[in-house]
Amino acid sequence: MRIRVLVVLAILLASASVTHAKSPVQLAPMTDNNGDTVLMVNKTVGTEQWVLVLDADNGVLSGNVFDLSGKPPTFFFCDVNFDPDLWTVPAEISSETLTLTCQVAGGCTILDCTSDWHSAGADITLPGSFFLP
Repeated sequence: MRIRVLVVLAILLASASVTHAKSPVQLAPMTDNNGDTVLMVNKTVGTEQWVLVLDADNGVLSGNVFDLSGKPPTFFFCDVNFDPDLWTVPAEISSETLTLTCQVAGGCTILDCTSDWHSAGADITLPGSFFLP
């Protein structure tokens, strides 16, 4: 599974610099007055569907990748290193480069399966523009 995730991340990085058709993104509704920025992305990358949530204020990216051929999804949780103070509105994230330190896991059929998480390997860099339509 680790090799599959690394290949998928490599495809993601290669695809991030290629022009894509507009893909759905959304800002989470504000549930408090803290101005939290949570970006949600649903993007097709090659033969996979990436469903991502970037919590900019907490520096966390989570989500899953669905292989469109029907293979089981891969879940991931990443610490994100970037400077959200460089942008005041979400669209300005395009000027950022995000560095991701990720853990990956397969799906579970019963709860308390947290022991399935493992490192995805080397850190990944991703342009902030990936999180824009």
